Formats: sequence, C-alpha cells, structure tokens
Amino acid sequence: MRLRRFLRFVLAAALSHAMSAGAQHAHVHGLGKLDAVVEGNSLTVRLEVPLDSLVGFERSPRTERERAAVRDMANTLRTGSDLVPSAGAHCNLKGVTLTSAVLPGELLDSQGIAATAADAGEGDDGHAELVAAYVFSCADPAQLRALEVRLFDSFKALKRLDTQVVTERTQAGGRLDSRARVLRW
Repeated sequence: MRLRRFLRFVLAAALSHAMSAGAQHAHVHGLGKLDAVVEGNSLTVRLEVPLDSLVGFERSPRTERERAAVRDMANTLRTGSDLVPSAGAHCNLKGVTLTSAVLPGELLDSQGIAATAADAGEGDDGHAELVAAYVFSCADPAQLRALEVRLFDSFKALKRLDTQVVTERTQAGGRLDSRARVLRW
C-alpha cells in the first residue's frame, strides 16, 4: 500500500513537471517534447511540438490550403500510428486529444475525438504549439518496454524530440530523431 501511494506521488509529480516544463522550455522550430507515463496497463503519451514543425506556420490558418494542412496534420496525429508501443504488450489506442491556442477546434476534431483551441490568440511572442495527448491500454503491460516514434517520417520539419519516461520502476530522459526513434525503458 505504501509503495502504491509512493508510485502515484512519483507519477503525479512527473506529470506535473512535464506540464510545467512544457510551459517553460524554449520554443525552437524543429524541436519538440515527448513525455510518456506507464502506470498499470496504461501508457499515456504527451507530445508538444511547435506548429511550424507540423504545418509550416504558427497562427490561425488564413487560406483553404492552410486549413487543409491543419486537417491533414490532425488526421495523421489522431490515428496514433506514428507512436508504436512494444508489440508484445498488445496496446490499443483508447483516446487522443489535440489542443492548440491558435487552431480552431473544428479543424482538429473528427469523429468525436476531443480537440480544443485553448485560447483565442497566439502567445505574446507569436509562437504557438500543438499538444497531443494519447492514452493506450495494454493487454500485457509487462511486455511494454519501448515506444517507437515515427513522427519524423510524417513531419519532415520535426528534427528532434526531447523525451522523458516514467514507469513504476524507472524514470529516464533522452532525445529522439530520425535516426534514433525508439524510446526504451
């Protein structure tokens, strides 16, 4: 019982740190942040990426071509196919949430999947991110030891992801790019 409370505290602290670190980290085009938390049979992944790295601009879309780019990006991210948990864990995507301060929710949403525009405008510095949150349910969580990240194939302007993973047994950080795309724990 004491260990379980401790683990919940550690996981909550890690998520809190991930959220606050996301707000504090420097906005750099091509650089994103990926946090993963494994608890029980659940894998939660939070991705934060500058919009420029996903659609080529960081404001509300102005043309139909830009709106189409946002819809294409959202469709790609919503599938979760660019995030591949260890095959032996038999994980299924249970939910996806896409949020951005500058993108209209109707361009992010499809088929009842949550999507919101967090604020009406951009940040004070004119930079904006997209935050994607994924929840996977895994039938054999003991086999969950890695996450392959294929986002670099879908989004060529994305060059690097700084990562953090927290499980009931470990906490680690690292970097992923188009050549090193597997987060292991």
